[in-house]
Amino acid sequence: MNFFKVSFGVLQASKFFNQLHIYSPESNRWTQVVTDNCPDGIAGHGATIVGDCMVVFGGYHGHGSRSAFTVC
Repeated sequence: MNFFKVSFGVLQASKFFNQLHIYSPESNRWTQVVTDNCPDGIAGHGATIVGDCMVVFGGYHGHGSRSAFTVC
């Protein structure tokens, strides 16, 4: 079984980012994943992987809060 950490979105210097990164403890490396349907930048959210999709809960993107949305 492969274990990894997924990081999506961050708020840095008043700018929201929508980059997706995966960390592999086996190689001790972060890898950026490029996707065609990446949502706007977001921060302060939770997320989980379900199959081949990432489900994001809540968060703030500079224009109010979000509810859940899915990125596949």
